[in-house]
Amino acid sequence: MYNAKLNYEQDIIIDTINLMGIYRLSAGYDIPETNINAIGMGYRFPTINGPLVGNVSLDRFFVTKDFFRQYLGEYASFDGNVIDKKTKTQILGFNEAYVTSHSVSSSVGSIPTTSTQALVVGNIGGSAATNLQRPGDEIFVSTSGAHIVDAEGNLLVANKNDNLFEDVYIPNQGSIKIECDGHDGFTFNRVVSFDYNTQISREPMFIIGKKFPVQVNSNLPISVSGNFSIEYDELLLKNLKDYFSSPQLKNIKIQLFDSKGYPGSSLIESYNIPNARLVGHELQSSANGKLEYSLSYVGYFNAHPQ
Repeated sequence: MYNAKLNYEQDIIIDTINLMGIYRLSAGYDIPETNINAIGMGYRFPTINGPLVGNVSLDRFFVTKDFFRQYLGEYASFDGNVIDKKTKTQILGFNEAYVTSHSVSSSVGSIPTTSTQALVVGNIGGSAATNLQRPGDEIFVSTSGAHIVDAEGNLLVANKNDNLFEDVYIPNQGSIKIECDGHDGFTFNRVVSFDYNTQISREPMFIIGKKFPVQVNSNLPISVSGNFSIEYDELLLKNLKDYFSSPQLKNIKIQLFDSKGYPGSSLIESYNIPNARLVGHELQSSANGKLEYSLSYVGYFNAHPQ
């Protein structure tokens, strides 16, 4: 097909895992360039006026455990490669990616999804010879597929035949449990969709003489938000001015179980918003729909969530 690279001809490998379920990937960088003007000469040449960093965005179906949640830690980063399965070569590589935003979303009738954005402070590019997981890494091609090995020959990434895939766990609308202050759901109302989002502000620290940052700091606190769409039953909207005298505080927990064998199946992931403050409340009605309202909560962590 005119050398086009179709979706099934690519493997997306994060660290040592051939990651399943990704339905959208975006990766790239912008160079912060500015021009230098001199009196009597005008424009002379450009220069860099900011750090060289990249960005990666990955959207994924929730078909295993929440893979990127392990990278929410303070100094946790990941490397990635996109491999052409036909030619056994690298299409894209990046290293030292730090998660800045991670969300989990679900609605009635759909498989939950995750969306992850990360700041790349290492290198990013498309040449297998110059940009692999770490300096000195290289791609080793055999009859069974493409492998990435380090300078000492240790295997870092293997293909599908080497069984480095994750175990499969798939939640659905019937195996998701939402608790508010220890009770199922929000009073007697029916949650039809939710979005749970973690925001982490990352700040790369550069020093003179180094091309890459020597450290990446996190600016605390970490913001966690939850947005819920609910079919109306009996909830009374709180007055806006009540926020000053009696702000609503809730402890919210979202649990995702494996749909196979639920109830009684394995817990896949659990997400919490302790002391969540109600910051948004909206009622929605239309001629062709049900009466619904949306609730927005926000909470904060003074340390990285586990």
